[in-house]
Amino acid sequence: MAGAAVEVGATNRPEAGVNAWPRLWFALVSVAVLTLGWLEGWYGKTSAGDVYGSDAVQYLDIARAFERGDLHSALNPLWSQGYPALFALIRPLFRAGGDGEWNAIRSLNFAIFVFSWLCFAALLGELLRGRRRPPIAVCGAIFAFVTAQLCMDQVSRVGPDQLVAAIFFLACTLLLRMLRAPSFGVAAALGFVLGLGFLVKSIFLPLGCVALAIAAIGLIRGRQKLRLILPAVALFAAIVLSYGAALSRAFGSPTLGEAGSLNYAWHVDRLAKWVHWEGGVDPADKAWPKPWIARFARWDSDPPDFGRPVHPSQMVGSAPAMYVFHAPVQATYAPYFDPPYFYQGYRHPLRWRYEVVALGKNLGDLALVLAGQPFFWALGLAFLLTLWQRGAIARISAELPAWYSKVWPAIVLPLAGVAIYLPVHLEGRYLAAFLAVIVVLKLDGQSPALAAAPLRRRLIVAVLTLGFLTGLVKAQRVVWSRALDLWSYHDIPEWREGQALRAEGLPLGSQVGVISWTPNVQCDWAYLAEVRITSEIESGPDERAFWGLAPEAQTAVLQRFHDAGAVAVLTRDKPPENAAGWRQLGAVPMWSYRFRGAKQDGR
Repeated sequence: MAGAAVEVGATNRPEAGVNAWPRLWFALVSVAVLTLGWLEGWYGKTSAGDVYGSDAVQYLDIARAFERGDLHSALNPLWSQGYPALFALIRPLFRAGGDGEWNAIRSLNFAIFVFSWLCFAALLGELLRGRRRPPIAVCGAIFAFVTAQLCMDQVSRVGPDQLVAAIFFLACTLLLRMLRAPSFGVAAALGFVLGLGFLVKSIFLPLGCVALAIAAIGLIRGRQKLRLILPAVALFAAIVLSYGAALSRAFGSPTLGEAGSLNYAWHVDRLAKWVHWEGGVDPADKAWPKPWIARFARWDSDPPDFGRPVHPSQMVGSAPAMYVFHAPVQATYAPYFDPPYFYQGYRHPLRWRYEVVALGKNLGDLALVLAGQPFFWALGLAFLLTLWQRGAIARISAELPAWYSKVWPAIVLPLAGVAIYLPVHLEGRYLAAFLAVIVVLKLDGQSPALAAAPLRRRLIVAVLTLGFLTGLVKAQRVVWSRALDLWSYHDIPEWREGQALRAEGLPLGSQVGVISWTPNVQCDWAYLAEVRITSEIESGPDERAFWGLAPEAQTAVLQRFHDAGAVAVLTRDKPPENAAGWRQLGAVPMWSYRFRGAKQDGR
């Protein structure tokens, strides 16, 4: 990586002192960036009382499945396997228990962040190979990386997005090398990296195909032999098809993953979201009173043309509504862990109006993502300042053709990434790596104008720096405050709840029921206690209905939990004084109703 840094600031003078400075500069910048990443990785991303977050528990469940050799549970067609497989690999290096797991997760995430930084530096070195660029372009690129990885995404997030960014940076680097000096070795590396990307997140299936098409077009444009791309195609296809075969066997039908299909149904078709889809009964004109435009509410009123679930959650009561659910997998909360199983039987009623509305909404979300980062505002202002000088447009235009011919693959690929998410659903963390590369290329394309007018250049540097620091402080002030206060994860509410439940001595894998508070969003406590939620009263109105029942009726509802296999029922809302059998778990705001003689489905 030091070599890449030398190229960024290299000059034609051979003096050792000149060549040593870029190495020192790169080392100092790396220390600063990695320190920021370590702080965020250790002190960030816990909110609303949770420890790891809603999606995080699903990835951690997959890691546990890998550890116990349960490939049927691990090969989940919605949640990708790359990140949890890495976690399962390093987990034995740390001591058992919740503290060891916390340290393992934070260590893995920081290692991924370091890898991401090195991949980004390699991309920057490849872009600027053999060319001197003003420091503003390099500094702006570093600002873009930190903004993407620490402000739009977080090192502390338990999930694959940081790893996706690293692989994407590496894929862009290999694409540029393939265009500059094509070879079988570079092609094989590209195919392997894209294949690994697919194991990390399904976005790399379409993105990998786009990357291979770009490489093929680049070879044709460069009058190179097209067969040079064959190793990339072969390796990518081999990884995708091998994974698809294993996944299809676990799923029970041919598939390369269900994430795209389910997200399209949820976000575009407006199928009932996340959990407990029972199949619609209302006719279309009632479920969609305005068929000319998408309905923006009432996900619970699906028309029959969505189909019906083959094995839905079992609704065992209506006043209050209570659900029981079992799936052929081991998971903390099966409905959210395995939606492909519970949603099997749904159909896609494709409606172009709905796609238009979804596209419009996602364009608005993209605008909000950009507007929410002060660095992007500064970038726009810097661009205007760049053009506001005599001959700026002419200088940029004169070098654009040669510049574009060298970097066009790195332009098309991130734009393709944004375009893939745009019709369905997008979040800032999904786009962070794509936007970082686009910013780097934008600054590189402006570099002819940036090289002139020293006073204006200093003003642009000041604008970019101010925008970057504003965004960084906005995103990281809670992290830095926690670091100064020596904050501990032991104080997180769900951590204390999980430890209190663990102290109850329930066998690992025991089934429990819950009353309210959306466990698909907040079930870290159950993961930490290693119990499985298999029944629930999951809405506020139904919870109030339960506590409003007479004692005999409450006992009858609790018996349904017992019949479903629960060894205990848990709630966070303090039961009324006349509710017998409930006991607070230590000093935490959680109450337990224990059954005697219940079935205990432990592992």
